[in-house]
Amino acid sequence: MTFESPPALMVGWCLSNAAVTVVGGGVVAERRVHALLQADARVKLIAPTLSNTLQQLAHTRRVHWRGRRAKPEDIVGQRALVVAIDDSIAARHLASLARDQGVLVHVADDPEWCDFVFPAVYQEGDLTIGVASNGRAPALAARLRDHLARALPPGAAAAVTRFGELRDNVRRAWPGKQQMQRRMTWLTKVAKAMSWAELATLPKERNGAPNPLRITDVDPDLPVRSEREGSVTLVGAGPGDPDLLTVAAHRAVRDADLVLADRLVSPEILSLVQGRLFVARKLPGAADHAQAELEDLMVEGAQRGLRVVRLKNGDPMVFGRAGEELDRLTHAGIPATVVPGVSSVLAAPGLAALPLTQRGISQRIVISPGHAANDGPLSVPRFEPKTTFVFLMAVRNLPRLLQALLEQGFPGEAPAALLSDASLPNSQTIQAPVQSLLEAARDHQVCPPAVLVIGDVVLALANQKSNQPSHSESMNRHQETPFLGSPTDSSSQRDLFPRKAMVS
Repeated sequence: MTFESPPALMVGWCLSNAAVTVVGGGVVAERRVHALLQADARVKLIAPTLSNTLQQLAHTRRVHWRGRRAKPEDIVGQRALVVAIDDSIAARHLASLARDQGVLVHVADDPEWCDFVFPAVYQEGDLTIGVASNGRAPALAARLRDHLARALPPGAAAAVTRFGELRDNVRRAWPGKQQMQRRMTWLTKVAKAMSWAELATLPKERNGAPNPLRITDVDPDLPVRSEREGSVTLVGAGPGDPDLLTVAAHRAVRDADLVLADRLVSPEILSLVQGRLFVARKLPGAADHAQAELEDLMVEGAQRGLRVVRLKNGDPMVFGRAGEELDRLTHAGIPATVVPGVSSVLAAPGLAALPLTQRGISQRIVISPGHAANDGPLSVPRFEPKTTFVFLMAVRNLPRLLQALLEQGFPGEAPAALLSDASLPNSQTIQAPVQSLLEAARDHQVCPPAVLVIGDVVLALANQKSNQPSHSESMNRHQETPFLGSPTDSSSQRDLFPRKAMVS
């Protein structure tokens, strides 16, 4: 039968100089002793043997150790009893004796016999964050503690200390119970009005001497802001394999409150998202509308205090409209950062063992988009020898692109390779001369995303034993996208900003 404890009242227990007995000498007892010592309790430790860490604490007399089994008299006069031993019968017997004497009890890994629990705690200066699970899931409580600690705004602990000093000055300026409502109203307004950075940098001292804060040091009439300043991070998702995400990109995606992703970001990477997710609806002919929608969501999310990630294929600064988004964020006064990604320009050829430059064969790279905005006229470079040409997003407009290249002087026999789904299990490498590449692509049902490489370096693939999957393999992930047609998209806008969950 599973024991279900009622919801616990979370309180801060002041144990300074309080007598607490801990029974046990193992790893769990270590954690409990450390927590009690942080609270400045007087700890008596009862155990026949101790771990190395506890031995050191006993040697330095930070705890008072009795090298034996616990006795009933060890409980007398104690504020609390903590039991961390493997013998559940003995543990419950000690707990029962303690409760009979009005001593509060904690039995490790036995919620039914816990009058109090040890939350997973993050502490920095005057700031303490505790996460408890009523003893049901301590490992998850620790995970949530770490997540909350990472989410704290810079300077949060310093802000708490400075605000505490300000509160002390307000109590002196407006003393007495009759002034309580005035103090609380003013302090609440200041807490909402000032940013974390402003609170953290309130004056502390002057010329090395204490400088008590004055009420006039802050302006309570500032406009009320979100309790957490929002931000936007433009993140490169790379070619699709989560293993090719940078460490910074993985962290940003995992910790984001809201992720706004390109439609072709791989499901494997989207599965890393723990916050809210919105996938762009960039259908042919509606890309500008979808881009405006994404920018609106970025701004609204950041203004509501969310950490927003704009997740883009490859690198956000390579044909990713990042410049437009950064301009929009700058005008909105929203802080933005960029986390570069592994661009498909480099990743797709690299994973196919296709060098973009090679001594004596190619000495420069020209990178171009394989499509035009709103299906306008294509602008393609002129052919030059000893040059590798790389075209991104080339599949949907491949017939027009190849025709435009031939008109610009590209030889029909120029070696070409179409690299699709780079880094993913269903990747393909199609090799053919420019003049017959379209037929080869249709034969193998190539679908976006794909990178087109043209140049003599493609001939290097002919001498290599390919480890790519058979060209006849189906493209399961893109079965809904007809080749050279208009992609379908089933994503729909969800309520990304439910009003009850937002900070106003």
